[in-house]
Order: sequence, then C-alpha cells, then structure tokens
Amino acid sequence: RTGGVGTLLGQVMAGLVGPVWGWRIPFVITAIPALLVALLVLRTEEPQRGRQEEALQSKYQTAAEAGESYVYRHAMTWTKTRAVFGIPTNMLGFAQGLPGCVPWGVIVAYLNDYMSQEKGLTVQAATSVLLAFGIGCMFGGLGGGIP
Repeated sequence: RTGGVGTLLGQVMAGLVGPVWGWRIPFVITAIPALLVALLVLRTEEPQRGRQEEALQSKYQTAAEAGESYVYRHAMTWTKTRAVFGIPTNMLGFAQGLPGCVPWGVIVAYLNDYMSQEKGLTVQAATSVLLAFGIGCMFGGLGGGIP
C-alpha cells in the first residue's frame, strides 16, 4: 500500500510549497502526476475476473481445453454484504477498526494546522514535525514486532 506515502508527500509538499508560492500551487503540482497516472490507467488492460483464483483454475482449464472461454460472473450483492456483516467476528473487526483509524486520520489532517496555529510554529517547521512523525510511523510499521 502506498496511501500513507502519498498522504505524507502531499502534506510535506503543501507545507513547504504553500507558504512560499500560495495555497493553489500545491494543488497544481499534485494534479500533474495525477493526470499522468490517469493516462496510464486508461491504457492498462483489465485482468480477467477470477482468473488468478485457485478455486477457479479447473473451470478455466476445462473451458480452454474445450476451446471455449470461462467468464466469472459472480458479483458482490447486498445479500452477500449482509451475510458478511452478519458474522459476529467480522462485526467485531469492523467495530474495533473505526476508533483505531479515525485518530490517525485526524492526526495527519490537523497536526500541521494545530502546531502552526495553536503552538506558534511556522508552517514549514510544523511540516517538518509531521514529516518526522510520518517517517517514525513508517519505520514503526515496517519494524513493528521485531525483537
């Protein structure tokens, strides 16, 4: 997953570029790679649904031997979704995830503003603290549990 890296880089770029060139420029800078990635995605071929599932390999192979192609057509429905949420263990996992994820989102979104507006740091200094925090989180995540 690279979501954390993008968030960290976006915060750092906005905190360092915004105060110097204005708040609009970080959005322009972010739009350029986003548009390039969008063009790459448009050229990406969609993988055949279910083709890598071990449980379906025999169906694909049987169809190929018969000179046909097997098309996996199962999709997520509300009935299946209700079944997933009906399992108590799943509900416990979802319930513990919310209070665990929300604070991290708040920290990333508001730590920079809090330090610059409430604690008197410059935006660049607050961004440096956020960068150190993000790097620490990255190494903590990579090395977590290693004795």
